[in-house]
Amino acid sequence: LEALIKEDKDKETLLNSLTQLEQKNDALLSRIERLYLSSKHTQVVLSPNSLQSVVKIACDKFYAKYPNGEIENLVDDDLIVLCDKEHLSEALYNVIANGYECSHSPVKLFVNTERLWTNIVVKDNGPGIPKKMQKKIYTPFVSSKNSALNWGMGLYYSRDVVKSHLGYLRFETSNKGTEFYFMLPRYKEGRNATNKSIDC
Repeated sequence: LEALIKEDKDKETLLNSLTQLEQKNDALLSRIERLYLSSKHTQVVLSPNSLQSVVKIACDKFYAKYPNGEIENLVDDDLIVLCDKEHLSEALYNVIANGYECSHSPVKLFVNTERLWTNIVVKDNGPGIPKKMQKKIYTPFVSSKNSALNWGMGLYYSRDVVKSHLGYLRFETSNKGTEFYFMLPRYKEGRNATNKSIDC
């Protein structure tokens, strides 16, 4: 009987180890994919898209990785942006995931518009970005998190994507949290050329 109990415990330990290995393997593959996207010469194709559809792709990817995470999505259903849906959603996901990893509390998404810009705002409740890191956060391979799991490519890639959309990625931070602003040219039907290809 003792031998059977020991055998069951050994099986349970083995299954737990296999599960952990699978999770680490998935995380590594995700990092490699992000590194590849960040380093390759990318061409974005800009076309009018519902901003909510872009946000949905980013949120779905977030919930696939963090089933217990929470995003407060306040983005208007009617907003249209000129964008590459695949790349912009990936850039948005990177910033949402960073915000959640820093705070492990709900991340808020909302939009404010100006005469020339549509600003997508990602707000977290984390401890803020350390002052010594603020000038380096867009530098490849620089990260304040565990370097074994985070290669410091997410924000570098995100900024490049936003720049390829003729926009800017900026942030404001304090010890009460951080806000990232995806500043994209405001879309006006009939004035924006569609299906533009831009190298970044």
